[in-house]
Amino acid sequence: TPGATTGFKFQFSIKLSILGDMSFVGSGGYIMLPPGSEFNIAAGGGFSSSISVSIQIFNPLTGLAIGPLQTLGTLISGGTFTLTVSASGSVATGGTAGGLGSITFLANGSGDLTDATVWSGGVAPSGTFSISIPAGITITISGATLSLKMGRCDVSGTLALGSGSDTFTFTSPPTIIVRRGGILLDQTTKKVIRFPFNSIIAILSGGGFGAIGTVLQIFQGGVVRASFTVTSASGPFTCGMLADGSIQTYNSVTAIAVMSGDFTAAGTFLGGFAPSADICSGGCGIQVIGGVTLSTAGLHGVLNFEITSITVAIGATFQLGTPGATTGFKFQFSIKLSILGDMSFVGSGG
Repeated sequence: TPGATTGFKFQFSIKLSILGDMSFVGSGGYIMLPPGSEFNIAAGGGFSSSISVSIQIFNPLTGLAIGPLQTLGTLISGGTFTLTVSASGSVATGGTAGGLGSITFLANGSGDLTDATVWSGGVAPSGTFSISIPAGITITISGATLSLKMGRCDVSGTLALGSGSDTFTFTSPPTIIVRRGGILLDQTTKKVIRFPFNSIIAILSGGGFGAIGTVLQIFQGGVVRASFTVTSASGPFTCGMLADGSIQTYNSVTAIAVMSGDFTAAGTFLGGFAPSADICSGGCGIQVIGGVTLSTAGLHGVLNFEITSITVAIGATFQLGTPGATTGFKFQFSIKLSILGDMSFVGSGG
């Protein structure tokens, strides 16, 4: 329901076969499925939402959640996607579509990342996963290294890193999003946090960084490739660790296009941090790096959420419009376009 924050619950098991398009139009909540359900997107089909959406498996007799969340994100397109729920409530996923498609563990209490009791469903994160930390909850990652493959980390509470260690190192590239009221807290003694290539930190307006003076480093193969010292405790702020070994920082929420692709595809952007109405409610910038072509065909002629700037670097291309469309292209909000590379209009009119 438009505007509703309660999501949608299927009380009985169901098989959803999407050959066309499926959209989630609510303003919050989960898609709730009981055991025995299936969710299949065929080639040519797609799923979209203005906010990041997750599937929650639940017991229809007790109403209680079973296991972690399964994140769909804001878009699944360009291939197939399957999600099958067994009779016991376990989930298997597959397919070739672009999108988030990772297990998201929702914290329901404060404690260590590896403590199963602090996670909804009573299962600690493992494998390749994402986490969501609600307001009022602190999740601590102790020690010097996180060797687990944590992808997206959505923080409305507190994420505390490196307690008891000189430095803290992520071995797999995370996408850390700190929302209004959330805090990324550095508890290392030397105030150094190390990341591999393709990591990104985005502090949204109202979010915070717990220690001015913390040094963020690209650390690959035992070598420090680049460093940046945090000088502000509050957002908006973005720090991206690019594959060329450079660190790019912005005093705004900025999505960095690092692969040629569509504006709506997570895979186009560093860390899958794609612009959306949810992320950009306070305004976002877009940076297109050299060698990348950013298409707007998936926007179908209108950018209806708040992108305040698009910067196209030397050697990059920005394609505006949808091939064959005669309706032109509308920016719903005022915007600054800075074209150092190339911009082309690919529509047939308007």
